[in-house]
Amino acid sequence: MDRSGVLKGGSGLKLHVVGLEPVTILGLREAGYEVIAYTEWPETGVKAGIWIVTSFVVSVSELTHLRLRFPEAAIVYWYQTPGIAGWQAVHALCLQQEIRFLRPGIGTAALLDAVQAWFHHKTASSPHVVGVFGTTPGIGCTRVAATIAQEIARLGKKVILLGMNLFHPGWEGEVAVSLDGWRQRLIGRMLQPGDLDRLIRTHGFAYLPGNFDLLSALDYTEEEMAHLLQVACQQADVVIADCGAIPESAAWFCGMQKAGLRILVTHPQQWRSLRALIGLAETMEVPGGHLFLCGNRMRGEDMSLKQLATETGTQPWFSFPDKGDVRDFTLPLGRREQDSLDEAIRPLLAVLGEDTPGKRRGGL
Repeated sequence: MDRSGVLKGGSGLKLHVVGLEPVTILGLREAGYEVIAYTEWPETGVKAGIWIVTSFVVSVSELTHLRLRFPEAAIVYWYQTPGIAGWQAVHALCLQQEIRFLRPGIGTAALLDAVQAWFHHKTASSPHVVGVFGTTPGIGCTRVAATIAQEIARLGKKVILLGMNLFHPGWEGEVAVSLDGWRQRLIGRMLQPGDLDRLIRTHGFAYLPGNFDLLSALDYTEEEMAHLLQVACQQADVVIADCGAIPESAAWFCGMQKAGLRILVTHPQQWRSLRALIGLAETMEVPGGHLFLCGNRMRGEDMSLKQLATETGTQPWFSFPDKGDVRDFTLPLGRREQDSLDEAIRPLLAVLGEDTPGKRRGGL
């Protein structure tokens, strides 16, 4: 095994872990890993292999010394200081020392995904999930996601749109089902495929409104969101995850990690926010070239989506023109606009393994 930690010959993994909770160690062992656990950093012993260490045991100031002591090891540093602010600087320091980084707030499931992606070259994404993210609140992320869901449903696919925006429910009025209404089921991993039969039926697809309880927005975990996606994928050909525009959210991070395709809803005037989100995605090992740009409220005088994508290292996908004050759940599209969206969506469905018959030329 080299310093990258990738095993030769496809054998199982041995993990040396320092400072992990017993439940996390149990999860790693149940996943088939051989785990050698330490409560504090060992002064002597094995200095190669794969090491997972938490910030409770090794402080940020000790990272350089850690790399010098273990020059041949593949080290994963799990920074566990609560909150979002500040961890990017720690991540940058880890990159300098060739140490892999896990941000605060993730759980055992996300740790397992990271270990698989790093040391088995496996993807942690869900191939039938399309994640939709906004560059700023109010850009129209939910309405664009609903429009995409409507078009895919029109092409004959069973579609579920999940409101995973923890800071806005995306739906007005009373509802019988919502993300926060399912919170206890998500916590206990008790959501069943049949529960999705209660979703709102609108515009040809099934819809789960997002979180109405804004005080609980930061209480959700990535494991809860991953459970929701897993169950939804059992009930649909394509799952659209409306993840909103605020990255300080377990749903946003889960969607970015799990989606098979990632669409950023933006506008040329928001290029600074766009660059910041692209940089954040890259810290999660999602390169800019894997992000599809979708322009919304575009006008003729705006920078073209193609130029914006070229300048940000992303992929141009589709531009929705400015429709003014839209009240419907989806964007109103003319026949020509619908045909253009159809042509843009078909390649995405092919990537998801959901090919549709090609549009016939010169006929109905």
